Amino acid sequence: MKQLNLLNLWVLNYNIPGGKNIRGVSVMNAYKLLVPKESDTEQNLKLAGYLGWCNEMLHASVLMFDDVMDRSITRRGRLCWYKLEDIQLSAINDSFMIKAGIYQILKEHFTHLKCYTQLLELFNDMCFIAFLAEREQRPSQKTNRILIKRISMEFYQKINMKVPFVGCFSTQQ
Repeated sequence: MKQLNLLNLWVLNYNIPGGKNIRGVSVMNAYKLLVPKESDTEQNLKLAGYLGWCNEMLHASVLMFDDVMDRSITRRGRLCWYKLEDIQLSAINDSFMIKAGIYQILKEHFTHLKCYTQLLELFNDMCFIAFLAEREQRPSQKTNRILIKRISMEFYQKINMKVPFVGCFSTQQ
């Protein structure tokens, strides 16, 4: 089990740091701007940090998958994860492992909150959007054009990122 934890740590440390961390920072900034003073607690700040970390994990997971699909060589100034000799296509599994880690974090820290289900749905929707975007990068595929024509403004609004963020940190938890 210790070796598995070390491998997981290696996957995370290789693939998450080195970016701009704009997703995690944006969550923290949104928290500071949107949460009422009476709800601005150390515990809620930690929860916002977990959400920021989940965003960074999702981004890393999608990038790992994208690198394999695009046959990229480098990411953030070093070899892509799948290009490492001991990793190769097991990077796809590692990408899904990071994504699954998001749900573990949400389960561990948010199940007691009313917004838990909304957070699960939000991360599922963000994954769906990311994979649609990946698919769109291959415009020569006829199915891409058909799928894109079916996406409506109503669909977009349904999955818009304006999930009641503040609701996670309100005093009515």
